[in-house]
Amino acid sequence: MPSQPSLLLLDKRWRGRRERWVAPPNYFNPAGYGIEIIPERIAKPFVLNHHYSGTYPAARLAVGLFRSSAAARELVGVAVFAVGIQPRSIPAYTSYPASAGVELSRFVLLDDVKFNGETYFLARAFRALRDTLSDVDVCLSYADPLERRDPITAAVTKPAHFGTIYQAANAIYAGRARAHSIVLLPNGTPISRRALGKISLGEVGQDYARTQLLAGGARQPHHQESPREWIQGLFAAGQLRRVRHPGNHAYVFAVRPSAKSRVAAHNAGGLPYPRAA
Repeated sequence: MPSQPSLLLLDKRWRGRRERWVAPPNYFNPAGYGIEIIPERIAKPFVLNHHYSGTYPAARLAVGLFRSSAAARELVGVAVFAVGIQPRSIPAYTSYPASAGVELSRFVLLDDVKFNGETYFLARAFRALRDTLSDVDVCLSYADPLERRDPITAAVTKPAHFGTIYQAANAIYAGRARAHSIVLLPNGTPISRRALGKISLGEVGQDYARTQLLAGGARQPHHQESPREWIQGLFAAGQLRRVRHPGNHAYVFAVRPSAKSRVAAHNAGGLPYPRAA
């Protein structure tokens, strides 16, 4: 029986919010591919359809990877540079003010983009960021090491991530973010406590939060069940699960050459890269 390839020789891909993997010798050929800045109306549906989170961040810039052929032109990858969820993260990891940084919040390629395609796309996405947003000097990105499993079938819905692509791009490893508790939906995707609170309290944004719950596999509310009772019932039935998260791996990129020495000095040159077991 042939041996399994090392995880270090596999590239992550996406389709239908499930991860796929590609390996050599199916190498990416940039002929026929191109990079463009794309509007949210194009980037958002792609990310929602394919990324495991099923969410779209507050984007500052979205970059698309397109494949062209005689028959069609197809969007096969999206990189989203977004406003950070925590304004203190950019200063903490880079010494730059929050206004000078972004987060690479989504990086999605379809499963038929061949091995090493993400290296090509990532480098050109950063070039587009540098050329388009003149106020951005640094970029922060996270790798989520918490594996997700379906509570019924035990099937892996999201493997543990260690940031292999960022390591290949020579990003500075800045350590782990703070450990915290999260709430997982039946399909293993997280939902914020704020979203659950909006449903329970009937606040603005409750409709979108309800859509997240149902899309994640939660049951419909019973007849005459109040929103608060619905949420409580989902926890009681195990459809909503509280899980302790060990903290994401944090990686820092200097978007501009002038930022490299400052970012490196702030992180003492960077910590050793984490590896998959």
